[in-house]
Amino acid sequence: MKRKLYSLLVSVLAAALVLGGCGSQAGNPSGASDTSAVSTAGSSAQSKIDTSKEAEIVMYIIGNQSPDFENVMKEFNKKSLDDLNATLQVNYFNWGEYKTKYPLILSAGEPIDLIYTATWMNYYYQAQKGAFKPIEDLLPLYCPESYKTITEEAMKQATVNGHVYAVAGTKESYNAYGPVVRKDLMDKYGMKSIDTFDQYGDFLKAVAKNEKGMDPTFFTSTGSEIDDIYMLSKGLYPLTGNSGSIYWIDPKQEQPKVFSKTDWDGMPEFLAKMKEWSDAGCWSKSALANKDTEKMNNGTAASRIKNLEVWVSSNIDTKWDFNFYNFVEPIEILSHMQDAMAVPTSSNNTERALMLLDKIKSDKTYYNLLNFGIEGVNYKIHEDNTIESVDSTKFAFQNGFWGMQMRDFDLNKVGSPETLPQIQKEYHDTAVPNKFRSYYMDTEKIKNEYAAVQNVMEQYFNPLELGYVDPVKGLDTTQKQMKAAGNEKVLAELQAQIDKFIADNK
Repeated sequence: MKRKLYSLLVSVLAAALVLGGCGSQAGNPSGASDTSAVSTAGSSAQSKIDTSKEAEIVMYIIGNQSPDFENVMKEFNKKSLDDLNATLQVNYFNWGEYKTKYPLILSAGEPIDLIYTATWMNYYYQAQKGAFKPIEDLLPLYCPESYKTITEEAMKQATVNGHVYAVAGTKESYNAYGPVVRKDLMDKYGMKSIDTFDQYGDFLKAVAKNEKGMDPTFFTSTGSEIDDIYMLSKGLYPLTGNSGSIYWIDPKQEQPKVFSKTDWDGMPEFLAKMKEWSDAGCWSKSALANKDTEKMNNGTAASRIKNLEVWVSSNIDTKWDFNFYNFVEPIEILSHMQDAMAVPTSSNNTERALMLLDKIKSDKTYYNLLNFGIEGVNYKIHEDNTIESVDSTKFAFQNGFWGMQMRDFDLNKVGSPETLPQIQKEYHDTAVPNKFRSYYMDTEKIKNEYAAVQNVMEQYFNPLELGYVDPVKGLDTTQKQMKAAGNEKVLAELQAQIDKFIADNK
């Protein structure tokens, strides 16, 4: 990414900051003069916006709304009315329905000003479809403070076909992924550690046999992630960069070959194992109809497959202690597009929405309200600079606002596992780069086939991977359905993209 903003901003300032085009390339200013120009331009541009008419900024994020959320938003909107003459209306996609409702809301053209996006939410696919507005010209002018924190790598990863469509958060996340497990149950069954996939199966079987009325692990109607950790544990890489990817590569190969997970040579062994686990009662027979995301928190599930963040929140928000076991090697820092915010094309208040986003990402008062609630009511900060929830059942910390997380504003939470700082340091010190995290799947030429393949996976593969059907016959049927949907055309296009990406990044 080349930085071409400085000369533009000089011209913009000279022309009394009349908003104009600045090209499709952008980057983070690194020199003092550049940063100063950006800040001056941004504050001047903001001062010229007519804010005499009150605006309602509509935002969509993923999560389950806390009972105390409306009271917090009243306080938040008092501030935003004073500063920007704008209020924020936050709408949630619940965990049990987000995969279906999210794309429907975007395609419906409903007026939305800010929306959570991420690699695992098909950011690149949605950007290619025109779901988001290009904002590379607007960021330095309407998000001048938070714009300073965006690295060139983050801008590069947010770029699709020459345009930036999202603002990434700055909190570092890792690809560590695996079982989050009740410690008391591990102790009960004499398990000191879970270091392999089969050891996790042993734990699930013990719970299934002895803990009546409890799910050993649980999945929701949006699908299982057990196939993902199995493939990740083999050193494979999902082309979407996250769980749920249909297409994978082996990044260790000099010239990786793209394959669908249904064609992977390790899939028969995996499916046979899943059939065995399913028959042993390792998960509910109605898992794909489940919309309850709180099973582990309310004690009706013994484990789930997730990441460090879920491990931490489970220890804080419940009365049980949980262990976390990472099955992914090597450790990598996730894409900056793991958590981000975008402006949908249906936005009616783009400039003011970006100004409000800038406030949230640069003003700790705004940030704390959304992420932690009202001080003294929802949280308190201790002398050691740790933060404690007063009642997490009334207001859950950082509930859906991950796309705005700022490393400098985050505090360690009271109740976090004692080993968390050590693990974070270990991951930070040992994380290795993965050039494929800058690759994104361009499905424009294969959009019909790709959509058809996704439908096949939902209809045929989801029940297959949970052992609900015969693994041999089920895989054969799924492969035939994939072929009929256009899988070979998708593979050919993605292979061409990967080949080009490798040639361009030698």
